[in-house]
Amino acid sequence: MGIIQDRTTGYWTLKTRNAEGKDKRVKLRELRNGEPNKPIPPDVVALAASQGGSVFAPKAIPTSTLFSTSNSTLVGFVESHFADYRQHKAAGSAKRLRGILDHFLRFADSAGVRAMESVTEDTIKAFFTWRRTQVDERLKINIQAQTALSELELLSGVFTAAKRRKVIAENPVSEVVRQLRPCYPRQETTKYLDEDGIKEFLSALERGVAVGLIPRDYADLAIVMLNTGMRVEAAVQMRHEWINYKNWTVAIPPDCDKAKTGYTTGVAHGGRDVLHRRREASGGLGRVFPESVNQKMSYWYLRRLCREYGVDAPGSYNHMLRHSIATTMVDKGVPIQVIGGILGHKNLKTTQRYAKVRDQAKIKAMETVAF
Repeated sequence: MGIIQDRTTGYWTLKTRNAEGKDKRVKLRELRNGEPNKPIPPDVVALAASQGGSVFAPKAIPTSTLFSTSNSTLVGFVESHFADYRQHKAAGSAKRLRGILDHFLRFADSAGVRAMESVTEDTIKAFFTWRRTQVDERLKINIQAQTALSELELLSGVFTAAKRRKVIAENPVSEVVRQLRPCYPRQETTKYLDEDGIKEFLSALERGVAVGLIPRDYADLAIVMLNTGMRVEAAVQMRHEWINYKNWTVAIPPDCDKAKTGYTTGVAHGGRDVLHRRREASGGLGRVFPESVNQKMSYWYLRRLCREYGVDAPGSYNHMLRHSIATTMVDKGVPIQVIGGILGHKNLKTTQRYAKVRDQAKIKAMETVAF
C-alpha cells in the first residue's frame, strides 16, 4: 500500500484499502516530465495525506520518526532504511523491496509486533508461512516457497542495517534463511525459447496481430526485445536518437539501464526491419514506441498471445526474450564476454549462467539416447 506511479493512467496514485479490506486506488495528480525516476514529490505526499494515506502505508507515519536512523519502532526504522535504499539502488530493486516491506509491515501489524527488537525468528518463520498463503497478483497462483525465501533474503538487509546501527543485537532473518535454504535450494534454470520455440513465437505474433489479439506496437516491441536483448524497461523508452542506423547499434543511456551506467547493444537482422519501418513512420525523431506502450501491458499481451496459440513460453513473458537471444548466441559460439557486453552485464558471472543452461540442455539431450 502507498503511492505509486501508474503508467497506465499517467497519474500518481494512492493504493489503499476500503472498509471491506479490498484494494482501492485514488488518483492524486498527473505525472510530470522526469518524475518517474525521482523521489515522490512533496505535493503528492500532501495530496495522499489529504486522502488519509501516506507515502508508504495506509496509516500515517509521523515525520519525526520517518527518517530517524536510530528509531527502534518497526515502522520508523523500516521506512528510514527504505528512504536511504531507494536513493542508491535502481528503481526496479527499490520497487521490489517496497512491496516486500509493505507485506511485512502489514503482517507485523496484524501480529501486534511494533518494535524492531520484538521481531524474532518465530515472527519471521510465521511471515514466511503467511506469504505462501498469499496469491501472486500477476501469476494468479499462491506465492511459491522459492519466492517467499528470496523475499526474506531482501528483508534481511533491513535487519542487518539495524544490527549495524545497534538498534538490535542479532538479525533474526538471516538465521531463518540459513535454516530454510537447504530445504528450498536456488533454481538456477534460466527460462528461454529454443530455436523452434522462437519460430513458433514469431509466427504467433503475426497471427495475433492479424486477428487483433495483440496490437502491432506490442508485437514490434517483442521483436525488438528478442533481437536486441534489451530489458523491457529500456525498450519501451527507446528513442530513435539512441540508434546508429549505419552499424545497427543502440546506445542505452544510464537512466534507462538497470545498473545505471549505460551500455551499447546491437540489433540482429530480425529487428532491423521493424526499427527501419518505425523510423520512416515517425521521421526518425523521438520515441520508437508511443508513450502509451508500457511494461505491464506488454507482459499482459504476450501472456495472452502465448496461451491462445499454445506457445511454450516459460518464465516472464518479457524477460524470456532476453534470455532467448543470449542462449541462441551461446549456441552460435559467441564468446561469453561479447554476450555480456550485448546484454549490458557488469559482472561476467551473470552471463555465465547462460552457458550453464546450454550445458544442461546437452546433458538432458544425451539422456534421451539409448542404444
